[in-house]
Amino acid sequence: MDTATEPLPGEVGLRERKKQRQRQDIVQQTVDSVRTHGYEATTVAVVASALEISSATFYNYFRSKEDVLAYWVQMVWERITRDVLAGQKSSQTIPEVLYALNSRVAALLESDRDLWCAIASTNAWYPAENNSLAGTEAAAHKALTELVRLGQDRGELTSRVDAEMVARLLDGTLVTACSAWALDQTGHCSLIESLNVSLDLFLTGATDRHSTNATKRRRVWK
Repeated sequence: MDTATEPLPGEVGLRERKKQRQRQDIVQQTVDSVRTHGYEATTVAVVASALEISSATFYNYFRSKEDVLAYWVQMVWERITRDVLAGQKSSQTIPEVLYALNSRVAALLESDRDLWCAIASTNAWYPAENNSLAGTEAAAHKALTELVRLGQDRGELTSRVDAEMVARLLDGTLVTACSAWALDQTGHCSLIESLNVSLDLFLTGATDRHSTNATKRRRVWK
């Protein structure tokens, strides 16, 4: 092996940091462009030009602008879940923490409705499997799984189903509610109500009927 051509450890670290900054720049520019100009007007060429990079460089990080949005959605979801998990009080049940999560999600989406409507018109909330999203999808799912597993340990959620499966079902339930809200052009759909009704239905199946802690599940959003 020719060790003279191998990068030094410090060079590898610097290279990775530069790549991460470039990735974040692409994500932020794409989101800003969609927010300002709309989804259709936001093309790979437009994003690349704004960042003064080539389209080829863009494709080194993402397969499409839709993949960028999918990556960003997963980042946002993971951050909110982590924040709610870190801020939970010892007296809170996991179902109560999940209702608090709903409130955070609703506040964020409603504050930027046009952007989330644009995202909902794509498959960004339901991304196909690909390597560019693997890491952030795993982080978002891990945070939600931790909540579910804690609820199972406390007897507040059923332990008859694997925590990761329960987390995926919960994620799908909440994402569907968010997507339906974003696509509703009448404005009659309340996001927080849709999220909480969806969570009510989910918890009906996710709570052991005969658990001593089952009665602690309550709708705190009324």
